Amino acid sequence: MESKLFKRYNKIINHQNYSPRLIEWMTKTGAREYENLSPENYYKSFIANLNNPKKIWDKAFNQHISRECKYILYTLYFLNDNIFIDDLRKISFLWLNKSNPSLSRSEFTDIFNQSLSELENSFIVISKKGNENFISFLMDIFFKAAAMAIVCVILHL
Repeated sequence: MESKLFKRYNKIINHQNYSPRLIEWMTKTGAREYENLSPENYYKSFIANLNNPKKIWDKAFNQHISRECKYILYTLYFLNDNIFIDDLRKISFLWLNKSNPSLSRSEFTDIFNQSLSELENSFIVISKKGNENFISFLMDIFFKAAAMAIVCVILHL
């Protein structure tokens, strides 16, 4: 017979919105917000954040990633997700170079690779398609949140 704890654990790790960032948020980063909850209410809050992780993704996007990572995510959004890395690299260079004209290709390559490492498995997934790697958003919820963030950026320009 499965214990209540084991059932809850399975419900969390098998949830469609499960991600390491959410687990980190609920157990470390945002833990202060939940520290006075009873175990039952903590579990309910955990599931509520899995069901609607927008709060966590908003904070991660706005406070935990670099400006260059945001540019890459905006570019990915405008290119409609699922793009080959080389294509994203070329287009991202044009965008980043607009904001920093003195940026060299080699500096950009370092920034781009570092940004992909920072974003992989939290905001994006890198997969193989034939002989090439392509990038897509890790979660549909982020794709929708990116749309709202982009609209806000455009309106404030």
